[in-house]
Amino acid sequence: MDATPVRLGQEFGGFARQVERGEAKSQDPGVSCQNPLSVS
Repeated sequence: MDATPVRLGQEFGGFARQVERGEAKSQDPGVSCQNPLSVS
């Protein structure tokens, strides 16, 4: 299977969108920010 060609601008645009979404989720009081992989 061939890789889909991606331009550098698309790569950084996707990264920036992930950061924006993560920031929005962290500011939502209904979202828990606990690490689901933590071992107690």
